[in-house]
Amino acid sequence: MIAIIAILIGLLLSAVQKVREAASRARCTNNVRQIGLAVHNFESTNGRVPPAVGNFNRLGNPFTGGPTNNPDGNAGTIFFYLLPYLEQVNLYQMAAGNSMNLTGQVVSGFVCPSDSSASAADPGFAACTMLGPSVGRDGYGATSYLANVMAFDPRGGAPLTLAMPDGTSNTVCFAEHLQDCCGWGSNTPEWALNMAVQFPNVRDGQSNPIFGGANAFNSTGLSNTGYFGSNGGGSANFTNPVAASVSALPTNAVALQVGSTVWKCDTRVTSSAHPGVMVVGLGDASVRLVSGSLSAATWMNACTPNDGNVLGSDW
Repeated sequence: MIAIIAILIGLLLSAVQKVREAASRARCTNNVRQIGLAVHNFESTNGRVPPAVGNFNRLGNPFTGGPTNNPDGNAGTIFFYLLPYLEQVNLYQMAAGNSMNLTGQVVSGFVCPSDSSASAADPGFAACTMLGPSVGRDGYGATSYLANVMAFDPRGGAPLTLAMPDGTSNTVCFAEHLQDCCGWGSNTPEWALNMAVQFPNVRDGQSNPIFGGANAFNSTGLSNTGYFGSNGGGSANFTNPVAASVSALPTNAVALQVGSTVWKCDTRVTSSAHPGVMVVGLGDASVRLVSGSLSAATWMNACTPNDGNVLGSDW
């Protein structure tokens, strides 16, 4: 009888966990959908999509190789520029034109409920220790989502259709990433931390809330890690955010991680805490659950907005 009760309790706990995860994934999906809609509203207002990162108007941006032209002349990340379109006007104004003024500000819509890394700590490794719930190691609010630098080119904004000539429904604009990722390397993506202002010479800054680009590949065009995509060990190249060709991918290339945890997370790829799937936002503001078995070639084609390639059958 005791054994039967134990089995029943185990089944019940498993069912409760599945229900909780389903609810958390639904909230996460809605977060990504709202961010995607904010991009469309931004574009309708400004005539172009926001840049992944930007410096103040009339100041040179080391990431772009020239002056920037951002809304209101403000400096920030794409998540900062989207605040007014996410019912966060007060927070946007609080920044006084510079997202770097928003230390410690956590935005619930930028955090996935399934992401358990919000308060991760390692007493022996400060780089993997959050400073507070959903506050990254640099003191800024963390994010569970990264923006695709190839879709939001910091070298100059364009309308949606021009920014994503392969089609907005075929282009990944946002993907998940644990708030604290320390399985390979270490990074804590922070939505307000603008490396264009803070560390202009660190173009693959590990707290940048971005992914994608040519730095995921070495000088020969081949991935030196077998990975494509994150903002850590192989990150966005702001000088020329165009990925190498799919034909250059090595056979062991990894697209993304699912069911990830702090100490299993790989900084070189986008990562999801959801079992089996990752929530991604497309350019048309729709949301898709991408399988963890997705091939690296299909993922790369989906993230590159202008390669003209047809997405694979595993999409």
